[in-house]
Amino acid sequence: MKSKKRKVIMIWVFIAVLLIGFLSYKFYFRDKIQENKINKSIREQIDAENLIPLEYNLVFHKLYYGYYMIHVYCSEFYTLDEDKQLKAVKSLRDIILNSNQLLGYGEVYSNGTWYTDGGDYVDKISSDEMNHMLDNSSNGKSDDRLSAVWETAKEAVEDKLKAPSTAKFCSSYSDPDVEITQLGDTYTVKSYVEAENSFGAQIRNEFTVKVSRNTDGNYTVTECSIY
Repeated sequence: MKSKKRKVIMIWVFIAVLLIGFLSYKFYFRDKIQENKINKSIREQIDAENLIPLEYNLVFHKLYYGYYMIHVYCSEFYTLDEDKQLKAVKSLRDIILNSNQLLGYGEVYSNGTWYTDGGDYVDKISSDEMNHMLDNSSNGKSDDRLSAVWETAKEAVEDKLKAPSTAKFCSSYSDPDVEITQLGDTYTVKSYVEAENSFGAQIRNEFTVKVSRNTDGNYTVTECSIY
């Protein structure tokens, strides 16, 4: 009897081990397949526009809910003239903003410096400064600050609507359909709004708002796109 019971236990243990192994294998390769698809898509866009006419590597950092942070490493990027650098980082940022799975600002790392979109110029950030900014980002996401960023973003969107009084946003910045990312004192808010258009029809539009925190603690909208 004991021998039979022991066999049953061993069988269940064996099944459990197989199941754990199968699930680990499945999710590992699912992530790898997803990363390969994203990698291929981004490379096709970069190469189609010849954004980086040099050898480069794409590095992915898996975050949450299927999102990935992406960075571009190119040892010779610093040798390009500034117009080409600016075109590259702006286009990379557009690629990321237009993706449903990517986060980041399209930074390119080269020769100890991060190159990113500064508006009408290339913003160059040292590795130490970037690490400091990222540390501040991870430590500075207080509820009050994120709430203020969210309210500022909503106001900016309302200003662009045909019928702002009909606008319906997510209830809070913590809603699953609200994405807020931070780099230093700059926040990027992505979400959606439902509001009436010129014909009175209630439609849903997605939006991206870039908000900067000023030295006096107030917030300024530097970019607002509804699409």
